[in-house]
Amino acid sequence: MYRGELILVPNAKQKITIINVLGLEDYLLSVVPSEVFSDWPMDSLKAQAICSRTYTISEMFKNNHKPYHLVAGTGSQMYLGMSKETPKTTKAVESTRNLILLYKGTPAKTFYHSHSGGKTEDSVEVWGEGMEYLKPKELKYCKSAENQKWEATFLHTNLKNKFQKVLGIGDFEDIKILSYSYSGRVKQLEITHKNGEKIKINAKTFRKMFGNSVIQSLFFSITKVTSHNSYLFQGKGFGHGVGLSQWGAYCMARHNSDYKEILDFYFSGTKLVRIRL
Repeated sequence: MYRGELILVPNAKQKITIINVLGLEDYLLSVVPSEVFSDWPMDSLKAQAICSRTYTISEMFKNNHKPYHLVAGTGSQMYLGMSKETPKTTKAVESTRNLILLYKGTPAKTFYHSHSGGKTEDSVEVWGEGMEYLKPKELKYCKSAENQKWEATFLHTNLKNKFQKVLGIGDFEDIKILSYSYSGRVKQLEITHKNGEKIKINAKTFRKMFGNSVIQSLFFSITKVTSHNSYLFQGKGFGHGVGLSQWGAYCMARHNSDYKEILDFYFSGTKLVRIRL
């Protein structure tokens, strides 16, 4: 079930687009528990509510000319309807009603992700736009919460088939990391073709090729396992790494930081204000 009303709109693909029209605060009642665990410390939930509210308003301005402002998934924010609402997350939303972050009088781009892997990323590395309040941050006392580790193993044949399909290249000899961003994330990879040609590929493109749930972040290393004719990717963190780390916020709240301190850490230079809607 969903709050508000549902509107059916025919689209260009001769299908129906279902649009849920509802108030901002009602929308957030579902977004917050859809994005983070409802039993987390209250201040981490409040920080998430303000991030999500600010992000939503920014997207409303950006997509004002479109039939809808956001999508109900990771393309915008997770939104799973009334079934996800809980008393605790509702309290977090209501107690921060109309609070958003501004930067120089404009709603800040309050991006967030699951795990930073220990250090957040500069926005310029992900979207090509540098913002003073979205610079790399390292939360030194929360490494246990931030260092979610992951692994992915690819057979040589699987990589070869994917490279052929997506990049149009044939068999390859090796793949290695070519460069890193300031935060330590992989920036560029190099694929060596069987004929000796070296092909460079952006790490973001590589991650997209295999899916964000497989290559969970760009914080990874590559090991060639000759005995199994495969490559082992070992990484940490989950998500693009820009802005607020949800698990980092959780850890800060567990260490008695309030929501204002959490937001000030991840979005330094922004201003918390209450707006009229």
